[in-house]
Amino acid sequence: MRVNLAKHQAQLLIVLTSFTLLAICYVVWIPPGEGVDEVAHFAYVRYVKEQQRLPAQPTQTGDPISVSMGHHPPLYYVLNALLIAGQDTSNFDQVFRPNPHFTWIENDGRNGWNVMIHAGQDELAGNGNEVIRAFFMVRLMGTLFGLITLFALFQAMYQAFPQVYWLPFLATIFIAFNPSFIFMSTTIHHDILQAMWFALGTWWMMHYLQQDATSSPLLAGVLVGCAILTKISGIVLGLGVAAVIIMQAIRKQSWSLFWHDGLISSGTAALIAGWWFVRNFILYGDFLGWNAYSYVFHFNLRSEPSIQAGIREFFDQASRNFWGGFGFMHITFPEIGRLLWLGTAVVLLGWIILWFRDRKFLLQHVPVFTASTILFVSLLGVYLRFSAINLGAGHGRYLFPAAFSIGMLLSIGVMGLVGQDLLKWAAPIAAAFFFGYALWLPIVHILPKYEPPTMLDTLPDTTQTVRKEISPGVSLIGYDISANQPLMPGMGLDITLYWQATAEESLSDPFVLFTLTKPDGDILSSSEGWPTPSLPPDSWPIDKIMVSQTSLYVPEVELPGEIFINAQATNMVGEATITVTKLQTVGGASQITPTELPDNVNVLFNNELRLRGYQTFAEEYQPNETVNVTLFWQVEKTPTADHTLFVHLLDASGQLIAQLDRPAGGITSPTSTWREGETWRDTYPVPLPANMPNGQYTLQIGMYDWPSLERLPIANTNEDSWELGEIVVGPNN
Repeated sequence: MRVNLAKHQAQLLIVLTSFTLLAICYVVWIPPGEGVDEVAHFAYVRYVKEQQRLPAQPTQTGDPISVSMGHHPPLYYVLNALLIAGQDTSNFDQVFRPNPHFTWIENDGRNGWNVMIHAGQDELAGNGNEVIRAFFMVRLMGTLFGLITLFALFQAMYQAFPQVYWLPFLATIFIAFNPSFIFMSTTIHHDILQAMWFALGTWWMMHYLQQDATSSPLLAGVLVGCAILTKISGIVLGLGVAAVIIMQAIRKQSWSLFWHDGLISSGTAALIAGWWFVRNFILYGDFLGWNAYSYVFHFNLRSEPSIQAGIREFFDQASRNFWGGFGFMHITFPEIGRLLWLGTAVVLLGWIILWFRDRKFLLQHVPVFTASTILFVSLLGVYLRFSAINLGAGHGRYLFPAAFSIGMLLSIGVMGLVGQDLLKWAAPIAAAFFFGYALWLPIVHILPKYEPPTMLDTLPDTTQTVRKEISPGVSLIGYDISANQPLMPGMGLDITLYWQATAEESLSDPFVLFTLTKPDGDILSSSEGWPTPSLPPDSWPIDKIMVSQTSLYVPEVELPGEIFINAQATNMVGEATITVTKLQTVGGASQITPTELPDNVNVLFNNELRLRGYQTFAEEYQPNETVNVTLFWQVEKTPTADHTLFVHLLDASGQLIAQLDRPAGGITSPTSTWREGETWRDTYPVPLPANMPNGQYTLQIGMYDWPSLERLPIANTNEDSWELGEIVVGPNN
């Protein structure tokens, strides 16, 4: 027995040490204020510390709101207020500044992933280091609560299943290495203290259920009272304690035990937490303080309570964030969650297998399963009821007070699948997997989201300069475009933008619309957003260049020869659109100056249009590529019709391999609009077949009228087509 105890202690040490390492990473990696309602909870702690009293919440219009979380029971906040009593938190408002761009949309960072601004003011080495020091002290206190939760969970499992060596370890790692539990333990929130009281209470319950064990009902009352004084849902722990007292009284056939232990535990809980309900009734007119909550958070309430909608929404949201939810639960991983829930379903099949393999084990632990089920179902019922009234209540962290139930459910399921003998392999493998998952998730998916905007001292050498003020105090000074010109239909344009604040005062905060626009003003595509969603311009360093990204799309339509990228600050009154740049496309025509004409061809079609030159932009191509043929025209006489031009690609035998036919000049500038003396550039993208053989091919052009298909003659010849030259097609790599 002593050897087993030593081994169990080693297992527990491994879990707690591993959790501590992960927790330290999370504490450091998650920026201050990026936990669920974290700043609001810290504001409650600060209020108690500075005012040395509890806040009274408003219940009618005009009453001030001292702290938004003041409807919650005070134990978590009082404990932490005592912890930071010696810290100066007076510059709270300067350190914790909301990101004005942030909008709650799940897994959408277009308005910034960060709820708070992080511009150096919330760093330990910054001006607000004392309030930040206090903030991290409270975070670390939460980590301690998480460690106690895991310690108690392990002990409860060991108390309930002492004969199955790996079961406590396995049950504990399912909680300890869940990213959502670590996140809850390392950000400021009273839910982790609630989970601790429940874990300690469950440990007491498992000890109490042992036939010959004696457990103090006074201790149970203290735990229940503290749980209620942390969060109203602590009443559920009282139901669990009542359930095991009833089961033990029935098993021992002793109603005196029921009355003795029941009265002591419930009386103690009432002495500890009862005053809170009396205070609520005096201040707000109801015992739960619902009037205070509904006034402050009226925007969260459903217009009509709905059990059906509440259940559906709770499970929908909790299923996405139970295995990993960050921020204000706006950063979730539904695809990963679906895989883990699928694994959970497989694990739960182990209970069915265990029923046939070792039914005696299950029947032997019916009291444990009963107490655990009552605890879990009651807790779930409380939050389903809350979700029926309140929007957005589907947080997976709400279930962690039932950590014993969850850990037991999963660990026994694994045991049912693999058998007790293989638990010695399954448990370490599961621990390694979930530890890796808990480490991988924030590194790959969370840290990049909280990266500060890129800042430069000078523009890169390749940057195209703009230097135009797009709104008061904010200038777009340059850009880079990843795509090469001429642009083709279907291309994406990845654009790097360079911004600078040009004034320290009167800075605007522009919401910028970028458009890809035709010369006539028609918009081909658009994108909009803040220059730097995570950081408003009034937080930009005045001597730095801010870098951001946007993208536009060249639609698969007939394009004019030139298109424009325009920008406009849509939330600025009276702001005009500015042209960022002009881009050349492969399709359509554009008028040019005579000096831009090449002089490598001189062919006159129909005594109207003189071909002065051509370009193909390359001499060698691969199958499935596009040959962009640009033709340069001089108008000798205004055409009488809209002519159609063809580009043919012929092999050595004269067989047609590829072609493109379209109106010369395109729909926007047909040849009937060309005027005598004008010069035009017209580009034709000719797609090459994917299976065309290697070799030399001839480019041939001609014109005809639609619908007669009558070709236009070439002056001074008997020809109606002209060979431009040859291209080479090589192997498709």
